[in-house]
Amino acid sequence: MVIAKLADIKRQIPITPNFEKALMFLLKVKDEPFIEGKIILQDKLIYAIMSSYITKSIKDQIELEGHKKYIDIHYILEGKELMGWAPAEDVPIINNYDENQDFWNGQIPIKDISIFRIAEGQVAIFYPEDAHASQLTDDQNFYVKKVVMKVHIE
Repeated sequence: MVIAKLADIKRQIPITPNFEKALMFLLKVKDEPFIEGKIILQDKLIYAIMSSYITKSIKDQIELEGHKKYIDIHYILEGKELMGWAPAEDVPIINNYDENQDFWNGQIPIKDISIFRIAEGQVAIFYPEDAHASQLTDDQNFYVKKVVMKVHIE
């Protein structure tokens, strides 16, 4: 897992061709009109999911998700939210891995995860080893516009 400002990512992680394309998209997207939905950059290798929502209050049990084929890059365009992280291997599964959706989820007590805040202009990057939860808040709810880049593992 990596948490940083978008502008600092290139210095912090090794950049592969797929990752480079994803980052170039993120650098441009903040200046473009925000349209919710899925944008395919390279068939099955790189795509973006643009969404907006109101954050949800944290509960005693947190539902986390994970992936095996893709790295997630969560980029906040507007607002802020709390996110949760735990090692994927430590999360009890409630829905087994779906290969077509590249998705599994599990649930864990809040005391067993790390919680952090990301805000406008910041990214959180999750690898297959990272179970993660998003769209959370601990006090007031916030309106968030976010891009989640899905980068196929090379």
